[in-house]
Amino acid sequence: MTKGSSKKPHFSYSGKLSEQHLPELLFTIAQYKVPGVIAVMNQAITKQIFVRDGNIIFAASNAPEDHLGEFLFRCGKISRTDYDKSTDLMTKEKGRWQGEILIDMGSLKKEELPWAVRSHQQAIVWSLFNWFDGDVTFHLGTFRQSKPIQLDIPIPRAILDGVRHIQNTKRVIGIMGNRNTILRAEENALLCIEMYGAEEKERAVLRMIDGKTSLYDLCAHSPYAPHDTARILYGLFTLKLIHRKDPDGIRVVSGLATPTFQ
Repeated sequence: MTKGSSKKPHFSYSGKLSEQHLPELLFTIAQYKVPGVIAVMNQAITKQIFVRDGNIIFAASNAPEDHLGEFLFRCGKISRTDYDKSTDLMTKEKGRWQGEILIDMGSLKKEELPWAVRSHQQAIVWSLFNWFDGDVTFHLGTFRQSKPIQLDIPIPRAILDGVRHIQNTKRVIGIMGNRNTILRAEENALLCIEMYGAEEKERAVLRMIDGKTSLYDLCAHSPYAPHDTARILYGLFTLKLIHRKDPDGIRVVSGLATPTFQ
C-alpha cells in the first residue's frame, strides 16, 4: 500500500460499487488517460489499482490472502514451510520484500520473480471484478512508483480479461438488461476490438450480435458455454462496443452514473 501524504487527498470520484461497477469506472479512466489510484474498500479490506496513460501499472491489497507468499503457495510454487519461514524473516528483517527473501532462501528462482510479481498483481485486479458491493474512490494525480516490476496492461484488455473471472454471471446479465434484451453492435466494433488485442472468442461472440437475437438466445446458442458468453458480452458492453436497444430499435444508454475527471 502507498504511504499517505501530509496533504489532504483530492477525491475526484467517490461512490458505491453497487452504483458504479469497477469495469465501467476503469473504462472511463481509460478514456481520459488520467493517472491515479483506485481504492476499493469492503469492511476491513482495501485493494488498490494504480493507473497511468490508460494502463494498469500495478495493484496492492491489505488482505492476508493477497500477500505474495500466500499467492505463490496457492500456485504450488513454494511449500507451506517456505511460506512460514519467509513470513517469519519478514517480521524479523523489517523492510525486506518477501520475494527477495524467497530468492535468498532458494525457494524461488530469480528469473521467476517477474512472472511471480505480475501474476500476483493480476490476481489482485481480477479478484476485484467479483466485488459488486463496497466503496470505491479514485484519487486523481501522479503517484510514487516503488515497484521495479509492473503490469502495464492496457485497461480495455484488462477489462476483457477481468470479466472472465466473474463468478456471478446473473449480476452481469442484470447490468446489461434481462434475458429478452436485444443487443446491437456499434459501427466499426470489430475494428475497435482489434485495437484492444482481441482474442478469437471475443471476435466470434461479437459477430453473433445482429440486433435481433435476445441476450438469452445469444448465450444459449453460442459455440461457447453460456456463462462464458455472458462474461464476454459484458466485457464488450462495458467497452461500449455493443449496446442494448428498446423494442422500437432506439439505442439505450446504460443508466449507471459516469464520473468525470477534470
